[in-house]
Amino acid sequence: MRNLPSNLQGESHSPVSRSVDLSSSVTDRPTFSSDQTELRDWDLQWPFYGEGLPDVNLGWTLDFLSNDASTHSPLDFMHSHEEMSATIPLDHSSFNHRENEDQHPVGSNDLQDVGHQGWSSRTHPIETSGPAAYVDIDEINNAVVTNLERSNVSVPLSKEIHKTMVDTVTAPLLEGFCNEKGKYAQSFPSLSTISYFHQLFFAHVQPRFPVLHIPTFNPNDASPNLLLAMAIVGSCYSESNQGKFALTYLERTRMSIKLMQERDNSYLCSLENLLAFLFVSLSAMWVGQKVAYERAECDRGELAVYCRRLQLLDCRVKQNTSPQMPSRQNRSRFGDAWSKWINIEQKKRLGLCIYLLDCQVAALFQRQPYISKAETVNAALPCSGIFWNAPTAWAWKALLGPAEIPPSTYFLTTLTTILLHNEIPGVLPFPALDDFCKTLYAYVLHTHIFEWRQTICMLNPTGLVTSPVSLAPENIGATLQERRNWLERCLLNWASFYGDGSQADSTDRSSKTFSGILLYHLANLAIHLNFSDLHIVAGRSGSDADIGLAMQSLRNWLQKERAQNIFACNSQMLNAAHEAITAGDAQRSGFELAVSLFMGGLISWAISRFGSCDIMTLHLNDPRTSDLPQAELDGDDDGNQLSAGDSSQVVNLLLDQVAGARDGLRTVTCVRLAASFGEILDRLLTEPVN
Repeated sequence: MRNLPSNLQGESHSPVSRSVDLSSSVTDRPTFSSDQTELRDWDLQWPFYGEGLPDVNLGWTLDFLSNDASTHSPLDFMHSHEEMSATIPLDHSSFNHRENEDQHPVGSNDLQDVGHQGWSSRTHPIETSGPAAYVDIDEINNAVVTNLERSNVSVPLSKEIHKTMVDTVTAPLLEGFCNEKGKYAQSFPSLSTISYFHQLFFAHVQPRFPVLHIPTFNPNDASPNLLLAMAIVGSCYSESNQGKFALTYLERTRMSIKLMQERDNSYLCSLENLLAFLFVSLSAMWVGQKVAYERAECDRGELAVYCRRLQLLDCRVKQNTSPQMPSRQNRSRFGDAWSKWINIEQKKRLGLCIYLLDCQVAALFQRQPYISKAETVNAALPCSGIFWNAPTAWAWKALLGPAEIPPSTYFLTTLTTILLHNEIPGVLPFPALDDFCKTLYAYVLHTHIFEWRQTICMLNPTGLVTSPVSLAPENIGATLQERRNWLERCLLNWASFYGDGSQADSTDRSSKTFSGILLYHLANLAIHLNFSDLHIVAGRSGSDADIGLAMQSLRNWLQKERAQNIFACNSQMLNAAHEAITAGDAQRSGFELAVSLFMGGLISWAISRFGSCDIMTLHLNDPRTSDLPQAELDGDDDGNQLSAGDSSQVVNLLLDQVAGARDGLRTVTCVRLAASFGEILDRLLTEPVN
């Protein structure tokens, strides 16, 4: 059994604010400069240069809580067999205790032992089939009003459609690919539980992926695969279920969709099928299971192909498909025109959601997007929610007036405004956007940064000035430097008009999009810092050569004054993340919140581990880093150096940031991948400081 590397070892976890003696480590820490004579020998071992370093795929984090023996990276250097076989526990500890209420999962044996175990008599289980179907009845009763306040959606599922859903996941055709049919048939949730999962879907997922037309959506007429996919995504937002239903039925639902596609080519053109496939892929990426994540990477390519074949992003008016208003003598056909427009609008929204998912993978998982920018030239933004939420055809027409269809802005127009506002100010306006569009454009900016970062990685992946083909960060070339400055201006444009900047209405709570704000801070960090180095020192690679190069790269970055902006932006991102949690937006912005807290924790840990004393002083003196109390630190009068005791305080404060990020990840229960992120940060906190 192999041992963990030194950067992940630790005896046991202790409070982060413990006293850390850095008297020897601070004074004995070697200083590094561009002089080759002061660098270690492994800096010159260029045969190992760049081994896997440009790869920033977050998939490696699943190896910490994986349930299979395969790996994304050579983690056999650092993990024992027991650790590689560890899985996210599906026991009942996650809902046995919640604050002061005693709760217990359901089961026939459990019902007989309630009196002996001392569970509350008022907590009645609504299921008798195991954790996959379990939802606390108090959660359902207390959440009904909340869901009605957030979305006026009722999901009147019938017993017939519920039985059809059961038959779908237990179909004989699936037995060649999935086993244990009886287990899945017996553990399928009841009608009330599935309805509750759908309510969670409409409350949390529908605003992020607004494809379904709520006024006309009837679940009893919908595809069972779509209803299953909606329940899978919705179950991740249940406090007591926490995605156990998704882990149990994700594979079977995905296989049912793909088999239908293979049997009937027309199924590929079905909006319901593609939407179900989108929700399944979204769940697979964030459910915290490595096999599901790997399949989601493949399914994303299929979604991009289907989006391209069906021209979902081509919103040019087509005479044979555009809705035409009936004449005055035929006003009874208003319903037909409305239905035709709904179908067109749904296709447009589905294409944008697929594009958002593709951009999300590039932004948060650092993988190449499959949909090119040229394919979005003719895309259009969704129409105003006033028209989309009109309950009837007559209400829609009353809002529409003499126009044929509701107006919508071309996607490229707003993007051009964001990208070129400083070059051609005042030519193009900044249109009003809803939360979906604000977040979409933030993701699109990440794709531009991803392409720029890929170019930089090819030239200088580690920032080492002694590598064979390296370029110093300040000498990356006038063109690349100008492109980086341009990207910074683009981000500032987005933040000023669509974030929480001076142009945004800070008093309007609805105008603040936490998911977009977190993406903005994450993009700023991605421009200035190579995330790959952070991932490597956190445990992505077990290669000593990789770890050595990454450590040297971080030391180089964290000694320069230009890194002060990195620290300030990281503190702002962590503040925004905790503000989102406090505001109750942890579920709505769960995807972005999980990655922001993880990367913010890694950066704070890297500062405490590899940062020099003078740069820590600059960091604390920066007014933007308001989360670290400066008054508690007693540095020298010149403010350029810290004593060993002061450095110890700085390190403890930074480690408190890491602990805060770890604790914040525990609140993002809708994203099971956050459990892996929190586990990694917790291991970093337990390592000895040397």
